[in-house]
Amino acid sequence: MVTQVETQDTHEYIKRPYFLVFLMLGFLTVLELNVGFISDIAGEGSNVEGFINLALITLAILKAYLVAAFFMGIKYQDNPKVVWGVMFGIPMFIALPVVVIPALGTIVYLCGI
Repeated sequence: MVTQVETQDTHEYIKRPYFLVFLMLGFLTVLELNVGFISDIAGEGSNVEGFINLALITLAILKAYLVAAFFMGIKYQDNPKVVWGVMFGIPMFIALPVVVIPALGTIVYLCGI
């Protein structure tokens, strides 16, 4: 006697856009290099260093998000808030005062306030 058991697929197939994310990471890297060249053109000690640092850190955070979300699979977790908090919340809490205060100082200096 053969018993037939019906099974259900509980796992849903998720299409993950690895190649598109790879292209975005390459584009952001080229953008970072160009921002770095702006600092060479402007010269050391210029007023744009705060903006350049802010742009580079923003691009680095965006790239870190793409890697964590897609390649590490955090985007597809059921409750990723704790992981996002540890990965981005703590470093942002430390980095923002270091980056934003000099950038704001540059804006105030350039506006003559």
